[in-house]
Amino acid sequence: MSKTSRPNHARVALTVLAGVLVLTVMWYTLLDGPRTKLREKAGARAKISSSLDKARQQIAEAAKTKVSIEVATQRLQEMERKMPIGDPYRWLVKAFLDFPAAARVTLANIEPPHVSESALLPKVPYKTATFTLTGTAHYHDFGTFLAELENYFPHMRVRKLELSPGYPGEADSAEAERLNFQLEIIALFKSTPEPSPAQLSLRPDKEKRN
Repeated sequence: MSKTSRPNHARVALTVLAGVLVLTVMWYTLLDGPRTKLREKAGARAKISSSLDKARQQIAEAAKTKVSIEVATQRLQEMERKMPIGDPYRWLVKAFLDFPAAARVTLANIEPPHVSESALLPKVPYKTATFTLTGTAHYHDFGTFLAELENYFPHMRVRKLELSPGYPGEADSAEAERLNFQLEIIALFKSTPEPSPAQLSLRPDKEKRN
């Protein structure tokens, strides 16, 4: 009995071992292999999704930049429409006469401006006109005038301000609030385009001698 049972036990062991090997092969072939591929596909999908999110973000930022550029361009065009062209002195006199906040301010003098090349960076196609504006006004009226100045004239900046009492001696309460003011202002303006050399040399041709 023992001799015949040993081969049977060996066959059973081999059969079990073969079954385990077959199950192992089936595991790696049918289950683990597709699972690995799914993980790889999921990783690739995550990378693609991340790339798409970055692309969408860049598109959104580009759209915002475009809108910002359009707004800045419109603002620049509005500034240039108010900017003096040619002779800045004539423009300044007229501009301050038409300035609404100057209605309650007495402008005594607008000095002819000192014109120079713009020192702004980056380089812009404008020149600068530095001028002094003097006058008198009551305290609150001058405050309104000063507050509205750079809003109404976005191409102007106040560089220097000097104030002194309008009536240094004794005065009533209304006149005691009157001030003398002196403003040094810098403004950007467009110079008139210079004629081209061809335009400068336009003269009647001399008659040819026979």
